[in-house]
Amino acid sequence: MSEHNLHPDTRSAALEGVLRKLDLGGAADKVIGRLEQAKTDHWSFEQFLACVLADEVTHRSETNAPRRLLLSPDGRWFQVDGRPPVSLVRRTALRRLLAAVLARHAESGAASVHDMVQAGWPREQLTDNQGATRVYTAVRTLRRMGLENILLTTDRGYELAPEVDVVCQPS
Repeated sequence: MSEHNLHPDTRSAALEGVLRKLDLGGAADKVIGRLEQAKTDHWSFEQFLACVLADEVTHRSETNAPRRLLLSPDGRWFQVDGRPPVSLVRRTALRRLLAAVLARHAESGAASVHDMVQAGWPREQLTDNQGATRVYTAVRTLRRMGLENILLTTDRGYELAPEVDVVCQPS
């Protein structure tokens, strides 16, 4: 780590330019505040940079994390944070998979790949690889439809993010 402190003449405009290139333009005011704090407290550049990055990671996780998932108990539709509802009426396998994850969520559990294959394609004889491929593709599709920060893959299987308020509402 460098022992150099931030030079008092460091220009916030240069930092703003970098922020805009990194698509962090909204953080400019926070960075300027951190710059003033760094000058006052004689931070090294590494300390300053660590604080700015920590601020941005915290900000992004707070703004990107969905807070509410509204859905029908049978998985026919879902709605994330007041966005338009997503219908799964004509997507039977996706609907069944979402219902399986929801059922496991109610039990504080997770759905394994095997559970998901059984739920999504109950009458089909699939090899382990075929079933797993279908599950992976279906989960990717559900995430693209709006469940990207909600439908998680963990060491226990597929589950809904614990910080999300899940509300079942009859169709």
